[in-house]
Amino acid sequence: MQRHLLIDLGGVMSSVGQIRSEYAGLQQQIAGYCEEIEELEPGELEFNRLYDQLVRSTRQLVAAHAELPAKLAEPGR
Repeated sequence: MQRHLLIDLGGVMSSVGQIRSEYAGLQQQIAGYCEEIEELEPGELEFNRLYDQLVRSTRQLVAAHAELPAKLAEPGR
């Protein structure tokens, strides 16, 4: 019985670590886009490209944030 419990906990811990890593990755991605976009002028092609990426990544982060409690409650799903 204990052996089975340890195996399950190991899987849960790696899943929680993966969830946190994905969430942190989105945060870092957004921070990177913010730094890059500061050096550009609105209306420039590169500004528009980065702005679109920033908006997409922010939407992903907001969605991930909304799903975070459920994922942490059942990380194996």
